[in-house]
Amino acid sequence: TGGRYRVFGMEVLAGEPNLETQLRENGILFELDFGQMYWNSRLSGEREALVALFSPTEVVCDACAGVGPISIAAAARGCQVFANDLNPEAVEYLKKNASQNKCEDRVETFNTDGGDFVRQCLAGHEEARPLPHHIVMNLPSHAIEVLVPALIGAFPSHRWQNRPLPLVHVYCFSGEEDPEADAVSRVCAALQLASPSEVAALEHHTRRVRNVAPGKHMIRVTFRMPVAVAFSE
Repeated sequence: TGGRYRVFGMEVLAGEPNLETQLRENGILFELDFGQMYWNSRLSGEREALVALFSPTEVVCDACAGVGPISIAAAARGCQVFANDLNPEAVEYLKKNASQNKCEDRVETFNTDGGDFVRQCLAGHEEARPLPHHIVMNLPSHAIEVLVPALIGAFPSHRWQNRPLPLVHVYCFSGEEDPEADAVSRVCAALQLASPSEVAALEHHTRRVRNVAPGKHMIRVTFRMPVAVAFSE
């Protein structure tokens, strides 16, 4: 994939230059245009495993939602979802997919920078907007270094007082010998957890999603947002 929107480079060898298609994943129908947005069916099992962590009625913020494979599955489960993507074409298909799966009333869409979106969700600028239980950062090439730092000091105390802090689900690639340890170490660095005691106190677990190339793995790190980082100034 390449470019700002992680689009696969494709060339139509014969027939109409139309890469729009429909597919069904875990019982949900999606429409997309392979020429304009990202999709990888090899991640269907991981998406199903992730959504299984969400309880109905929980609030999910999906920072890199694409056409909605995580967001719409979460909404179908009963969650309220705030779904964002930087690619405006992907967001239009996300809206269409939410509508045709009859969950548009539980999916609010955004088209903005992922870090800005995360901070907006955490701040709850609109008092009526519920605060998230889960934050999904599915941008494995950049999420740890670009999106995780957006969490630092982004929790207004008057909004989050006496509330459990959210679980963050962040994806990355690692070519290290111990990819899980590497991923956790990078998350800690992005959160500016400097001391060994802070690192040891991070509540987390990891999942090896798949091998993307020889010696290169896709990893999910799920961690509970640390209190000291959430409210740091």
